[in-house]
Order: sequence, then structure tokens, then C-alpha cells
Amino acid sequence: MAKSIVTQSEPTGLSSQLQRSWQKAFRERMVGVPREQWRCVGIDIGKYEHVAVIQDGNGAMLTKPLRFGISKTQVQRLWDLVDASQTGSSLKPLFAMEPTGHYYEPMAQMVRRSYGTEQVYLIQARDVARRRTEWNQGGFKNDEVDACVIADLLRQGNGRPYQPVQGVYQELYHLERYRWALEQASTRLKNQIIGHVDRLYPGLVVQSKEMAERYPALFASLWQGETPRRLMMLFPNPYLLRRQTEEALFQAFRAQKYWMARPYAKKILSAVRDLCLPDPGLATIRSALLLQDLERLGQIEQKIVYTEMLMTGHLSQTWGQWLRPTEVDPVRIACLVATIGDIQHYQSARQLFGRSGLYSRCSDSGTRQKRGQGERMVKAGDRHLRRQLLRFTRCMTARYPSLRSYQARLCQRGKNYITAQIAVARKLTSMIYAVGSQEMPFDPAFLA
Repeated sequence: MAKSIVTQSEPTGLSSQLQRSWQKAFRERMVGVPREQWRCVGIDIGKYEHVAVIQDGNGAMLTKPLRFGISKTQVQRLWDLVDASQTGSSLKPLFAMEPTGHYYEPMAQMVRRSYGTEQVYLIQARDVARRRTEWNQGGFKNDEVDACVIADLLRQGNGRPYQPVQGVYQELYHLERYRWALEQASTRLKNQIIGHVDRLYPGLVVQSKEMAERYPALFASLWQGETPRRLMMLFPNPYLLRRQTEEALFQAFRAQKYWMARPYAKKILSAVRDLCLPDPGLATIRSALLLQDLERLGQIEQKIVYTEMLMTGHLSQTWGQWLRPTEVDPVRIACLVATIGDIQHYQSARQLFGRSGLYSRCSDSGTRQKRGQGERMVKAGDRHLRRQLLRFTRCMTARYPSLRSYQARLCQRGKNYITAQIAVARKLTSMIYAVGSQEMPFDPAFLA
């Protein structure tokens, strides 16, 4: 199947940033070398195994697709296959892979050590999806097909030279990933704590706006303000809280150096005494679990604060220092710098934005390409960069009226909110690239 697909006609419609820079650089590198001597190795990256194909410069497959594991012994099978295909060619083989999460990194490092960094190229996921659609009208997808697509894109110069993250950017990269994992753990734990509170204090906290209007509760959220959380820490068991007097509750808060006023203490006790409390046995079990989860949440939040402190400490050593005048939270800037990396690795803002995969229409829907009409939408590109770029965009839009008016004009022209927000992100990407690459402080005039 893969072999028959490869022999189809040359596809068209390459993305403009590839035509302008990467493709030109690749052609200059390969000028004068007969296409029969090219060895373009396309590798479809998986979590536990990869698939590789080898093509020459004319697109002819020189070997059958090779499926191999991630161990050194398995990778050696690829090296043997590549060496066997080198007959009649003195040119070093070129390798290309799609940067899928972090799973491509060990393979890229293995190729780098064996053949050199300059032999490794990365193919944007968006270009892989587009080329696959051109080849088979989006009707079929498997690992062998993707490996062929990647090899074909490589031989046409549609690969970004692999530039491993090093130094301070490498440390920021891993700190940001660690912080993101902590943030996810914190969110899961908060949802679990909400479940405990709903069982122990049914109706004390109502997070639904519609239900809160119908049945006014004491707290709209556990996480707006410190009092709800402190109350749960001091009195996880509702029966214990119900036995308190107004003065006892006031003194319990003051003993922990928490703020509390006597009228507020009276309001809390009145609300708790109006609740339909659960079975005492259930309250005993759940209150112990609630207390444990609250303590774990506090530990995770401390780790997040410490990680953010390390990240902002590195900011002055990166191009992110030029974004400080935006008055965006330094943690948000540090996260953005961590996901972008060394901005000198990009030749244009278009390349940077293309890596994020922020496009208003994305047609990749799993094993079948249905132009966005599939059951599941899978966005191409670096999801970490996409997330941080959108977060930075929201922060900037909130601070600068010119961005808000630009977004409003797009919405008035019929664009939906998401499309307008992506357009703002694209505008900010140009600003980020200009500020970082030219090492000049941010000026609000850049947004005009």
C-alpha cells in the first residue's frame, strides 16, 4: 500500500515558509549531487516502536518499511539497513522525523551521534497531514504511509534542521514540563477535593452559576478566596463544625493567624446548620481523606512556586528579558520562552507560528482524514507552545486596548472568537520574534 502511494505524482501546495527558507537551504546543500545518490530516511515516531523507509532523490523506495523498537539493538537494525542501501552512494544519509511529543528526542540523539547533527531534520505535523491528504484524498493512514510521507517531504526540502535545545533553554524546557505536570496534578486533586466537599457539606459550595442563582450558597467556589479552604482544613468533619460556637470558630481562625470576623463566623455556622449532613460514618471516612488531599495540594502548590522561582531566575539570561516591559507575569513569559527555546533557531516569525499548529481549520481526525468532520479533532503542532502562546495572548489582550479592538474588528467581519484569537496570536508572534531576535525591549507601539 505504502509503495503504491509513493509512486503517485508530485504534490503541490507547499507552505510558504518552506518555499522561502528551508527548501532553499536544502537545495543549496544538495546542488550538484545526483538524485540517485540521495538517501532520505523517513521515520514515523511511536512511543515504543518506530517505522522507517528509505527513498532516493527521485522518490523511489529503496527498501521495504522497517518496524523497529526503541532499544540500541533494535536501532542497530536501522543502521544496518541504511548502510546496505548506501551502495552506489558516497553521500551521508539524511534522516527526518515528526517531532511527536518527546518521543522523537532519543531517536534524534541516536542519529546525531551516529551521523551528525546536520543530517537530522524535523517535519512539521501540519505538513505531514496536508501531504497525506494530497496523496490519498485523506482516506487511509498508518505508520508506513506516514514514514513515506516524511521521507518524501524531506527529499523536497520540507524539513527544519534539527537544533537541540541546550544551556539555559534546555533547563527552562524541562522546568516548564515539570511545572505543567504539577499544574495538571493540582487540577486533578482540586476536582477530587470538590468531590469530598460535595459529600461532606452538600450545598455549602455551589460552583454552577445557574444553580447558584436558584439556590444561593455560602461559597461560589472553594478556590476564590482563602476562607473556604481554611475552613475545610480546620473542620473537615461537618459535625465538628456544627458543634462550634461563634466565638470558638472566630478563635480557631485567629489561632492559625487566619482572618475572620465574628459576624462572618456567625454566617458560616448558620449556613452549616441549615445543611442536610451525610451519615456520620461517611463523614468520618471522607473528612480524613479530605484533610490528606488538602495537605497534598499544599505540597504541590509549594513545588509549583519553587519551580516558577527557578524559571523566572533564568529569564534574564534569555531573550525573554526583552518582554518584561509588557508587564505580563514573569512566570508566563518564562513559560513562553521555555516552549519556544532559542529564538535564533528560527528564520522568521512564520516558522515559529507554524510550529505551534495554531490554525483555524485543522483536518486531522485520527486514522481517517475528514477535513475536521471526524469524531475527534487532533491539532497538529507543538501543543505546549500552542498552550503558552494562547495564554500569553490572553494576558496581552487584557492589557492592551489595541489588541482588543483588533480582535473585535475581526469578530465584526464575521470571524468567530477562536479564529479572531488565533489572528491576535499570529500578530503577537511577529512581535515576539522581532523583540527576541533583535534584542530590543518591547514597545506598545509595536502593536499598532
